[in-house]
Amino acid sequence: MVMFIRFFGSLIVMSLFVSGLLGMRIASGHDVPDFMVDLWGTCFGCGVLSWMQTDARLNHRTPCFDFGHLLYQTAPLSIPWYLIRTRGWWTLLIIPMLTLLWMLPGIVARLVWEVMYR
Repeated sequence: MVMFIRFFGSLIVMSLFVSGLLGMRIASGHDVPDFMVDLWGTCFGCGVLSWMQTDARLNHRTPCFDFGHLLYQTAPLSIPWYLIRTRGWWTLLIIPMLTLLWMLPGIVARLVWEVMYR
C-alpha cells in the first residue's frame, strides 16, 4: 500500500478532492452536471497517462521519442501494457486500485445522496 501511495499520491489527492466536491454539491441539494462527470473521467485518465510518461522517464524506460503521444493515442491498451511491463504481477493489485480511485467520487456522491434523500 505504501508503494501505491508513493506512486499514485497525486491521483489519490485528486480523487479525494473531487469526492468531497461532489459530496458537498449533492448535500447542498444540487445535481451533478454531466460535464463534471465527463471532466472527472478526462482528468483522471490524463493523470494516469501523465504518471506513466513521468515514470518511464524517471526509470529510463522510454522506448521512443514520442512515448507520451503513443500513450495518449493508445490509452485503453497502453495502461495495462505499461503496468504489466514495468510492475509485473503487481499489476493485478494496481489496476483494481486505480479503478477504485476512478470510481470513488461516484460512490461518495451516491452514498451522500442515499443518506440525504432516502
